[in-house]
Amino acid sequence: MYNSLCAVIPKSRIDDKRIKAAIKTLDWSKDKYPCPFEPLALPAKYDHDGEKFCLMHHPAKVDHLNVEAIIAYQKLFENGFTDFKFVNLQPSLGQGYWGLGPRSLSDHSEARKYKMLDFTGAFLQSPNFCNIVVEEIRLHHTEIKGDAIFQNVLLGSLILKNCLIACNHMIFHGVQIDSFEISGSKFEQKGYSKRCGTLDFSGLDIGKDSRISNFYVAQDNTIQIPISFMSCKVSRIILEDATYEACPSFFGVALDELKELQLPSKAAYAKILHRYSYLYLIKQSLKQLWNNPVQSIKNIPYYLRMWKSKNPFLIYEYQKFRQIYNIAKDRGMYLEQSDYYCLMRKCLENNRITPWVERLLSRLYGLFSNYGQSIIKPIIFSSLTMVVSAYLYHNMYKIDLDDAFLISEKQVIKPFSLLYDKDQQAILNATLHQSEIAIGTFDIYYGDGRWTITKHTASEVKAKVSLASAYWLSVIESSCTSILIFLLFLAVRWNFRRA
Repeated sequence: MYNSLCAVIPKSRIDDKRIKAAIKTLDWSKDKYPCPFEPLALPAKYDHDGEKFCLMHHPAKVDHLNVEAIIAYQKLFENGFTDFKFVNLQPSLGQGYWGLGPRSLSDHSEARKYKMLDFTGAFLQSPNFCNIVVEEIRLHHTEIKGDAIFQNVLLGSLILKNCLIACNHMIFHGVQIDSFEISGSKFEQKGYSKRCGTLDFSGLDIGKDSRISNFYVAQDNTIQIPISFMSCKVSRIILEDATYEACPSFFGVALDELKELQLPSKAAYAKILHRYSYLYLIKQSLKQLWNNPVQSIKNIPYYLRMWKSKNPFLIYEYQKFRQIYNIAKDRGMYLEQSDYYCLMRKCLENNRITPWVERLLSRLYGLFSNYGQSIIKPIIFSSLTMVVSAYLYHNMYKIDLDDAFLISEKQVIKPFSLLYDKDQQAILNATLHQSEIAIGTFDIYYGDGRWTITKHTASEVKAKVSLASAYWLSVIESSCTSILIFLLFLAVRWNFRRA
């Protein structure tokens, strides 16, 4: 029997996108939201903004009501009730975690078995799913805050669909899950700690003695917390190109039992380097300065420490990228190997712990060849170098355009050939005025001797200077094109290797 007096969803939350989407999936009418709890057990006796609510759906944050709601929830669960749509369950200050199931059991055979637990549209804070056996836990359009713990749980499927997960940690210990699917959800990062920009590395931790048959993250997710596989066994991991603001960690996964692995491409991590770069820090500082000048001035020492610090987040991300690179290398995943090598280089480029010379060379390496993986870039830049050099030969030394291109092409085919090729030197000598005609002499007397000074034409001096500069231009062009051709060979080798 449904509780017809309970409004279930307060008017203030009707326009919330998550709530509207949940109502749409349930195919409820706009004016009637059925409360699944019996009116005698949970009467709608609580007023809020002119509406009546039962204890489970009361939206206000009142400590004594929160405590009563948790107690009522646990009694309903123990009596076999599993429909908890749109419930509002949050412990009061100091109450800590509230549990799903008895904490004393250690064997799944003793635990009660459920077909499905439905938390569609619910608000859960610090839930603890403990010692239960259930075919499916449905978290559709659910908002979870605080630490969510799954311990000693046997699950058929755990589906997180269009959820907002603002957890400090989402921890799985001793669980067995056949299918773990995440789609359309957002996992929010706790953020910076106060100690010089270091991060609280919270995340979705799949820990000790856990076994998952299928772990799937769909493309339409935003994940700001790291997914960590720690001392667990997973048969199949599919990570599509969602928006990752932290790299997954495979430090503890049993790779010998991993039958299928799909990794995100480097495009999925675009926000990582931007969000924790110094350019982003400057942008955020200026934004805060505009919004709150007084507080920004007080934070100047903090920003100075941030600028001087070695970014620990990027060091940690580099280690995880390198680990995935090694996994891809061992499994022959050449496309993923190239992606994660690029991400490793970008982490080093954006961290002040890397010497500035190495950072500069790495950026040039990425610019001209995409870290040795692009065939097009070296060809474009070498062609551009040849054209620019020919233009300079033509305009600076008045060489015919065809001859200028001939000299420039030969620097590509035979590097530094202008220094020893007499044919190319003859072309230059034919155009540069190098006459030895003197336009006057004058004598300087000193004691019994005499110096005779010969004044040469300005064109002769200019010709000699121009010839020397032409040699230097050929050296620069030959050096650049030789490096680009070497990068081209590296790219061709890598692309044929991964084909």
